[in-house]
Amino acid sequence: MSAIFISHSSKDIAAAKRMRSRLAKQGHRSIFLDFDPEKGIPAGRNWEAELYRQLRSCHAVIALCSKHSMKSRWCFAEIAQARAMNKHVFPVKVSACKIPSPLAETEIIDLTAKPDEGYRRLWVGLSVAGLDSVNIFDWDGKRPPFPGLESFEDKDAAVFFGREHEVQQTIVTLNDARRDLQPRLFVVRGSSGSGKSSFVRAGVLPRLRRDTERWLVLGPFRPADTGGVESLLTDDEGVGVVVVVVVPAQDSAARRNSGFRARMRRVILRGSQCTGQ
Repeated sequence: MSAIFISHSSKDIAAAKRMRSRLAKQGHRSIFLDFDPEKGIPAGRNWEAELYRQLRSCHAVIALCSKHSMKSRWCFAEIAQARAMNKHVFPVKVSACKIPSPLAETEIIDLTAKPDEGYRRLWVGLSVAGLDSVNIFDWDGKRPPFPGLESFEDKDAAVFFGREHEVQQTIVTLNDARRDLQPRLFVVRGSSGSGKSSFVRAGVLPRLRRDTERWLVLGPFRPADTGGVESLLTDDEGVGVVVVVVVPAQDSAARRNSGFRARMRRVILRGSQCTGQ
């Protein structure tokens, strides 16, 4: 399912492609555009039913307004359906046209006069609506949203919620740690079953993975496997130099064990050497 639905006339395909491209450059990846070969309407699927299914699941609709779309009954139906479901609707004027009600009652973004200013207004509007590109992920509708007793994984980032503030605090702390030239260890500590692994795997790591200029994220590993991690850290390409460890609050053995601390220190030191720090 996609977070942003682009509504357009079939005669405005070029404008729809430009909007998708600008959204992608802004960092948005969860976009539905009907003719997209990968994320559009699958071959053999009932197109009308698929459009309404995508409308039901999206968070916002970007309505491309032109003389063609304003005359299209299908575009009108998409907008009316989105409003009926209380979706965020962003009317975006892509060519000269008269915009009727109900879109005229919404603040219109005009790309025909000052497109750069219009796009900036759109990015702000999407962010205010909770659609910050950093926090939006694609969701596979075939994947169960409740993993049961298993922890949430990277693929569950789209449905992992409730820890947004803590996730952001953790990312800020990790980015600050990168500026420190000393080896460092970041520990996520909590009671067994409190959601530590889900917090790291579905909350923190997917967002770090998008920050490719600062982070190269390794897959999860256990302390007993640090020999393998040491070999990964010697990769010529180098990796991020912060190691995140998940430790149960009641299990202080790892914190007391000098051998464990020494091994993790070696891992962190070798990671620092790989990046030239």
